[in-house]
Amino acid sequence: MPPSLRSKKQATVLDDSSSPSPPVDHPSTVTMIPDPNLNPSTTDTSLAITSDRFEILLRSIKANQVNIDHNQAAIQALVSKLDITSSALETTSKHLITLSDQVEMMTFTISKTIPQELQSSVETVKSDLRVDFSTAITDLSTKVYQDLNAHHSESLQCFKSHASSIAHLATDVSALSRTLSTIQDTTLSKLDVERLVVAKWQDELDPHIQSHYDLKKEIDHKFSTLDSTIKTTIEAHLDTHSPLTTSTTGTVFRPRSALPSTGFHQADSRDFCVSKLQKEIKDIKLFGDKLKELELFWDAILCAFTNLCHLQIYPYYRDLKSDFDFYQHLIGDENNTSLSSTEYHQATRNYRTFGDALRIFLHAETTISETTSPTTYLRLISLCDKRDGFIILRDLIFSLSPQLSGDYYDFRQDIMQLSIHPGEHLSKFYQRIIQLY
Repeated sequence: MPPSLRSKKQATVLDDSSSPSPPVDHPSTVTMIPDPNLNPSTTDTSLAITSDRFEILLRSIKANQVNIDHNQAAIQALVSKLDITSSALETTSKHLITLSDQVEMMTFTISKTIPQELQSSVETVKSDLRVDFSTAITDLSTKVYQDLNAHHSESLQCFKSHASSIAHLATDVSALSRTLSTIQDTTLSKLDVERLVVAKWQDELDPHIQSHYDLKKEIDHKFSTLDSTIKTTIEAHLDTHSPLTTSTTGTVFRPRSALPSTGFHQADSRDFCVSKLQKEIKDIKLFGDKLKELELFWDAILCAFTNLCHLQIYPYYRDLKSDFDFYQHLIGDENNTSLSSTEYHQATRNYRTFGDALRIFLHAETTISETTSPTTYLRLISLCDKRDGFIILRDLIFSLSPQLSGDYYDFRQDIMQLSIHPGEHLSKFYQRIIQLY
């Protein structure tokens, strides 16, 4: 607190404490003068009332005096606290002045001294870096120069060698060009090349090939003769002996050995069985949804059955008719067939056995892939409830072949009209494409 304020405060307190207190009349000094005109009893009552009032007034004055003493003590304590606070403020003011001087000194140091020192340090670092870089460049150039001098002779020899190789290569290219031009002048056709190759190998292989063909021809003749002899013997035997008949149908049953060795109605053997068919068809795959791929797929399975039966048992894809049926073509009706009863029952068993194998083959993951043949794959899934492999193969190929009464629809117009409607979500557009498909 400033001294002037503190002196004023103290003066105010002193004035309050030195102000004279109001005079207090004590009851002991009051003299009561009787009034001659008053009644003595009335006078005594008035005196009693007055005495009570004085006593109340005295007690009030004493209480006020006590309050005044307490207030003076509180004022004195407050003055002491103000003095202490004033001293603390003066001390703080001195500290603030000192701190301000220190801040000014630090500001001057930061603004003037540190930038100069930093600039000096940066210049020193730059100078050192320049010297180090110059020294490193000088050392590197010296080392490179020494290495070049050391390998100069080797490089020169290597260059000379490469130049010589290039010269030889150019000579070879020139000779090759002349040879090529000569060959182009005397170009042979594919037929001429084949004739030259055949002529070269014919001289060496003719004796072996001729002997092989002679042996094959002789074996074929012997097998043909043997087959004819066996067939004649069996027919003569059946003609001279009474055939075995049933009491109800009168159907002739031939012995098992009378079944043919070719065709679909032959008996099981090592060369005519399901495992042999599985080996023949294991590598067959469908490589697309186009008609050409379907034709190759159908004909490949036909070739497998041809190798198995030693003859073609059903038509090629190009010869198919829309009313083709595997069962009717391979077996026929029991009452309307050229097969004997034994051959008919054997063909029925073969149809069922090979049909199961064909169904397993068609549903294999490697046969018809969803990636390469999506349309055929979806159509195959729709036929999964069928148990006959021949029916699955027939319906699958025919349903994708328009010339065989299969489904055909020209989607070009629908595709041309496809467009996203304003505000249509992409998923809705995709659903319309799926429905179109």
